[in-house]
Amino acid sequence: MTLDEYRTQIIESLKARPDIVGARDLLAQTHLVLINSGISARTQTTFWESLNSDLEFLAEESTLLEEHAATALRAVTAAAQAVIAQYQRLIAIAQQNPRP
Repeated sequence: MTLDEYRTQIIESLKARPDIVGARDLLAQTHLVLINSGISARTQTTFWESLNSDLEFLAEESTLLEEHAATALRAVTAAAQAVIAQYQRLIAIAQQNPRP
């Protein structure tokens, strides 16, 4: 599976179950997958940036849903974006302080 396919799978999962705790868990699993995959920090950063952009688009799409579903999806999107920001900070810190 490519990173683009993986990203699409994550978005579909978030759309299928708009649950904040589930979104945080899914992104925590994603973080572990990225770390264990051995891909570079730059590739991880690009992945998170792309996922964040996908989430912005998803939030815009939520306006097409009925009010309750739209509110739930926007809450999940906001929570996911907050988690992504944390992972992006972790990557930046790791790049500033490389291990010997």
